[in-house]
Amino acid sequence: MMPFDRRSHLLHRLTPLGPWAIVILGLSAGVYQPVGPDVLVISSALIGMKPHWAAALAFVSTCAGSLLGYGIGAGLFKPLLRGLFARRKTTLERAQIWLRRWGFWFVALAGVSPIPLTQVAWAAGFLRMPCLRFLLGVMAGLLPRFGIEALFAKELARYLR
Repeated sequence: MMPFDRRSHLLHRLTPLGPWAIVILGLSAGVYQPVGPDVLVISSALIGMKPHWAAALAFVSTCAGSLLGYGIGAGLFKPLLRGLFARRKTTLERAQIWLRRWGFWFVALAGVSPIPLTQVAWAAGFLRMPCLRFLLGVMAGLLPRFGIEALFAKELARYLR
């Protein structure tokens, strides 16, 4: 009888769940969850996934999740928050102008910083930032973030083996 190897047993159990966990965390990152799939992208090589595949999966699912958050901000919060901002119409108009002018860069910065993507997506939808500009900003921020994480995962796996 062979001895029980915990590491290989754990890897055998986690490997099929890895891609689904990345997709679920990516989709939820733009809707309600402040934690993205970063931990899974970084540890992907340790559970048998290719880091660049994990980064691509995280990128696509997080972009889709941010569009869901944008839709929530545009549809759900519009009637609720418009009433709150009715007295401060000039503040709301200034925020919309600012977001149209600098929104791409703010969203891109949110993609690489600890600013929660959820709040940025909801605000962009509520303030009517053009959807294409929002999506391009999300892509510009997430692509380098997940790319660097994939490179780090590859080096981490090489170091630990």
